[in-house]
Order: sequence, then structure tokens, then C-alpha cells
Amino acid sequence: MLVWLCWTAVRRRDAAGAAGAVVIGVGTVAAYAISEALKLVVDEERPCRALRGVAAIAECPVAGDWSFPSNHATLAAALAVGLTVLRPRLAFVTLPLAGAAALLRVLVGVHYPHDVFAGAILGGTVAAAVLLAVMPLAVLATSVLVRRWWGTMPAS
Repeated sequence: MLVWLCWTAVRRRDAAGAAGAVVIGVGTVAAYAISEALKLVVDEERPCRALRGVAAIAECPVAGDWSFPSNHATLAAALAVGLTVLRPRLAFVTLPLAGAAALLRVLVGVHYPHDVFAGAILGGTVAAAVLLAVMPLAVLATSVLVRRWWGTMPAS
């Protein structure tokens, strides 16, 4: 959806939409990096290794790949919240998909519920904060940079 949003913005010559798509990507990467750093601090064993008698549906990640917070939930929530902030009409699709991605991580046995909850809060918060903080500057920079390029291209 993020690529589609960016492509649509470029085709419509919408500097704010194109800048927003890039900023959502940056916010998502930032959320992922924070999630990875937290995993190194918390060192929580995954339920598929820690709980005896509980079989995971998915393959249990290797030892040392910690559970808290869920990277999948972080990424899904960051993208969903970023897209929702930029284009609120997409919320009916993005937010349930992110919730489903997080829930599935628990259902297949590789995360505890608090792992995906923390990941979703982290991803959504970081993406929204980056988008809200950087968007005005990103739109200005994008407008200046693409004015020349769009000025030389025929409208579609």
C-alpha cells in the first residue's frame, strides 16, 4: 500500500503524498531499529522455547532471536498508523490488517500477547511521531526538489 500511495502521488504530482510515503518509510525503519535495540536489552525467550508442552504452528526462531517486542507487530503497526495519518480513509484496511498480523504472531506460538502489544504501540507511536514532526519539512523539500522534474514532464 505504501508503494501504491507513493506511485499514485507521483503520478498526480502530489508532493505532500510523495513526501508522506517516504516519511512513513523512514518512520517504519526507525521503529524497527528501536524494536531491535529493545530486544537486546530485554532478552525475553520466545514461548515456543520457554513453555513446555506448547507446540508452535510456525517454526520457532533460532535461540538468541528474542521475543520482546514483536518486530512483525512493530512493522505492521508503523505502516498502518503512518498510512492512516496520511490518508485516514485507508484506516478501515490498514488497521485491521496490522491487528491481524500481530494476532497471528501469538496464535502461531512465537510471541506472547504483551510482545505484540508492545510492538504495535512502539511502531504506531514512532511512525506517527516521525510523520507529524518531519512532514512539513519533507513537503517543503519535496516540493522544491520535484518542481524542476515535474515542470519538465507532461501531465498524465
